[in-house]
Amino acid sequence: MQRWALLNNLKLNPNKSKEMLFRRRTRTVILPPPLPGIERVDSMIVLGVNISYDLRASAHVDRLLERCTIAPCKPYVICVLIRVL
Repeated sequence: MQRWALLNNLKLNPNKSKEMLFRRRTRTVILPPPLPGIERVDSMIVLGVNISYDLRASAHVDRLLERCTIAPCKPYVICVLIRVL
């Protein structure tokens, strides 16, 4: 990863970087070793969307519903959630 960043004139900040490997949920796969100094995660939030390693939307929907229980939800948010589900 560091080599790729250098070749593309980019500076890699390991404190702000995370590694996520996309894979199928049903298969048992031997994962490669993690990159040194970079945290490996199963999900991350990118531009407000929760992305998981298996590309399922359940974590994102759960997060939205959790936010609705904390603060009153606007009607259009509920309509969007119903369409997604």
